[in-house]
Amino acid sequence: MQKQNVRIVVSLLFVVSGIAGLVYQVVWFKYLSLFLGNTTYAQMTVLATFLGGLALGNYLFGKKSDSFDNPVRIYSLLELFIGAYCLLYPTISSLVGNLFLSTASNLDLISKPFLFTGTRFLVAGILLLLPATAMGGTLPVLSKFFVERIQDARKEIASLYFLNSFGAVVGVVFAGFVLIKEFGLDITIYSTAFLNIIAGFVGFYLSKKQNKIFELELIPAEDADNSNFFEVDKQIAKRVVLVAGISGMAALLYEMVWVRLLINFFGSSTYAFSIMLMAFIGGITIGSLVVTQNVLKKYNYVKLLTILQSAIAFSTMFVLLFYERLPYSLWKVSMLFSKSQESFEYFLVVEFIFCFCLMLLPTLFMGMSLPVASEIVSNFNKKIGVSVGQVFSVNTLGTVVGVILTGLIFIPLFGIKSTFEIGIALNLFGAFLLISKYKFFSIKEKVSFSSICAFVFFSYLVFSPRWNEKVLLSGVFRSFGALPPSSFNEFTKGFSDEKIIFYKEGMSATVAVTQSIRNNVNKRLIINGKPDASTYFDMPTQVLLGEIPMMLHQNPKNIFVVGFGSGTTIGSVLNSPVKKVVCAEISKEVISAAALFKRENKNCINDPRVNIINEDAVTLLKLSKEKYDVIISEPSNPWVAGIGNLFSKEYFEKCSASLKENGIMVQWFHLYEADDDVVKLVLNTFSSVFPYSQLWGGTANDIILVGSKKEIKVSFESINSKFASPLIKQDFERIGINNPFTFLACQSVSPRGFFTMINNSLVNSEIHPHLEFLAPRAFFVGKPSNYIYSFDEKFDTLYSGLFIKEYAKKYPPQKNDLLNSVEYSLNVSNNYRFAFGISKYLRELFPNDYLSNFLYSLAFEKLGIINARRSSLERMINLFPDSLQINKDYNNVLLNEKINSSTFLHIFSIENETNSFIKTTKPDSVSRLSVYIQLAKAFLQNSEVLNAEKMLTFSENYLRYSPLLIKSVRADDFYYVGAMVNLYKKEYEKVFGYYLALINHNPNYENLFRLRRLVSWHLKIDR
Repeated sequence: MQKQNVRIVVSLLFVVSGIAGLVYQVVWFKYLSLFLGNTTYAQMTVLATFLGGLALGNYLFGKKSDSFDNPVRIYSLLELFIGAYCLLYPTISSLVGNLFLSTASNLDLISKPFLFTGTRFLVAGILLLLPATAMGGTLPVLSKFFVERIQDARKEIASLYFLNSFGAVVGVVFAGFVLIKEFGLDITIYSTAFLNIIAGFVGFYLSKKQNKIFELELIPAEDADNSNFFEVDKQIAKRVVLVAGISGMAALLYEMVWVRLLINFFGSSTYAFSIMLMAFIGGITIGSLVVTQNVLKKYNYVKLLTILQSAIAFSTMFVLLFYERLPYSLWKVSMLFSKSQESFEYFLVVEFIFCFCLMLLPTLFMGMSLPVASEIVSNFNKKIGVSVGQVFSVNTLGTVVGVILTGLIFIPLFGIKSTFEIGIALNLFGAFLLISKYKFFSIKEKVSFSSICAFVFFSYLVFSPRWNEKVLLSGVFRSFGALPPSSFNEFTKGFSDEKIIFYKEGMSATVAVTQSIRNNVNKRLIINGKPDASTYFDMPTQVLLGEIPMMLHQNPKNIFVVGFGSGTTIGSVLNSPVKKVVCAEISKEVISAAALFKRENKNCINDPRVNIINEDAVTLLKLSKEKYDVIISEPSNPWVAGIGNLFSKEYFEKCSASLKENGIMVQWFHLYEADDDVVKLVLNTFSSVFPYSQLWGGTANDIILVGSKKEIKVSFESINSKFASPLIKQDFERIGINNPFTFLACQSVSPRGFFTMINNSLVNSEIHPHLEFLAPRAFFVGKPSNYIYSFDEKFDTLYSGLFIKEYAKKYPPQKNDLLNSVEYSLNVSNNYRFAFGISKYLRELFPNDYLSNFLYSLAFEKLGIINARRSSLERMINLFPDSLQINKDYNNVLLNEKINSSTFLHIFSIENETNSFIKTTKPDSVSRLSVYIQLAKAFLQNSEVLNAEKMLTFSENYLRYSPLLIKSVRADDFYYVGAMVNLYKKEYEKVFGYYLALINHNPNYENLFRLRRLVSWHLKIDR
């Protein structure tokens, strides 16, 4: 095989190495977060360890690679080692993780932050150092193979850098958009490991069969064409290596602050992070490709590196001048796309183009710098491997320093804009290090160049406008698809109704509190551009999250809360005589903002019973040996990267294990910006752990899941007694609930109803994080899910699973109870059907009461039942009393109104309307059978099971004499009603007969799944 052919094959193998390396970086982070946590400290620990391993590999193998007779064989052995290790990684990670958690728990390391962080570094080092070191060794080893002449160092090293970076871009695509989403973490790492193993075996084959090809001898400079060569002394070589380190530090700084800046505009989804990483690496890839061009041979490389460092600084200053325009421009471009599942990928492409254009110039110059630096050092050392090892190891070591300093010091102390400026200063300092000592720069050039750099930089610092914090907080990613303002000025004026009263750019997030100028009571907590708590819209949900478990649990003393938010939920919890509340909050800045919600959270942060720990909730639960009476989980939305783990089966299992036997788990979720698949996935996952799950409502489109190991037995006397407590009563009254009846009406689904909603075949897990990829798509479409509304059991009188049904029997609601319930349903929960039913019932009880009639008219309008249609039909009946069609239409309006107004308190019978339907039906058998089946279904929907059975009997009589009639009517409705009627009668043999007939007739019938779940529940309960 010719040497050129071998070079092509090895080049392709190095692309594979780049793909695998990036996939591993993503997957390793996800594995380690399962026990190290998702805090910024944990993420920085993992990143610093990974980069440190790369630096070590660059250095060790670079130092030895010049002595390797067969570099491709060494490369193949490294690839085989990486592949073999990663095949074992899930097992190794699990063992080390369990050992870490056990040790940290026994030694109570969580209370010793410095020691805990050190242990995290140790664990990350144990898991990542060996494979990362092997990865770091591949570039200097292959440099020895590809570079035959020192003069070719720049071109060949740049080519390798390009191939590896290109592979990394492809790796981002596979990891961020395909592999983890479709196959989960385990299969992703196994399949990637096989890539390394294949690359290793191919490389080993080439090295074994073609030994002579690899008998290399580096042609020294003096034996080559020196016409374009440049002189480098020891001092300049050292400074070049140092500049490589400074450049690496600045590069990671830029990457981190760009991400922190752009998530405010793009959102914090997994897709957004992948896009930003692709754009950053993509620019570096193009830069490394540019350096391969021969046109650069004529330049002095020390001078070129000096210019490249200053170019990174200048181009960064330039693009930052346009940052304020970016969100408005992105919003305007979003109008080109409909907000649909089909256009989601196209919009991701647009986001990538925006990111790429923003980062292109700085990253392009970054990608050019390292190959140029490598050739300079190679020219001095007259060796390739050791030179590449020195440059890339120091550069990577600089990235480690950049990660630590940026995360721990620069952003928290100086903010995002000033951190960018620190990076700019670092690049300019690197350029100054070179120009100040390189003898081929004339005095005039040194003075002129330094003066220009200093003038431009200080002019930028003085004249560049202060960043508009309101633009950073605008959260335009939630407005995509809506009509943007007509101009940028109009866009900025859109924030004039609020003022910022707290703003902090912290390690993990940008946190702000805004206050309405018109009403200073209205405040919002905004994290990375997304409101996460407020004193108005979110108040009912925040209060109910705290009060529901306190009311349902007999004696709650020890409470665990996931996420502090505004602190309102903890404030509500403290109304009860609890002993201790432990809160896990990942962001220190959120805790710092707590004082601004002192009125709403009742100054809970200074309550001695409250212990707020700045740590990831999953890690904290895994480390804690405590058992809790109540766990309240109110994280951010699951489309935010990393939050999906707080909706995983493993998380709920850990919560269940941390609960006492009679403990209660309360979990917030949202219906807005979430489609039915996302809601079903969360419900499936929650109920797969908690066999007794319930569903409560907060505000419109907010739901509260309540789970327990045992059926919750409530004491209504205890609930009444608690509600009589002044603190608890005031807490409920501030969200519009004045009595226990209205509170209990917030429960919409019992454990039986919850069982009918879910299918445990698909759950969200840590290893297969479905939610992390489904939720951003639903968020982009932006439509609410209506899945749960048809399961509300307050309209079902045939089963008494809801607490309110039993409560109403024992404590019949009075007029004020009912009025308050209607007002709450209209104004807060937006349950218009329940408001309509109760108000209609009130109007029957108090026909002349003004408020009852007023609320009825409001509910009538909100529900969308059209008065004009009914009035028009009434007039037409008077004019044309014999018209069958008018009578049918009028009866249909009345029937629809009555079905929508029936609740567990009162059924508005549709018997008169159905009799009219029968009278106006044609006498032929098909028409009669059809109407009996329709009416049987309507009676069942209205909870009139006896009348439904009566209609079913009429239908069966027709079919007994004429079985073929079933082909002419809605047979699936007939079978469904038959199964349901007999299910309530507990005649299971008949149920199965109708059920099997329904499956055979229409296996895709819309209510078939619900019927199947109901049958399973009743059989389980009656067993």
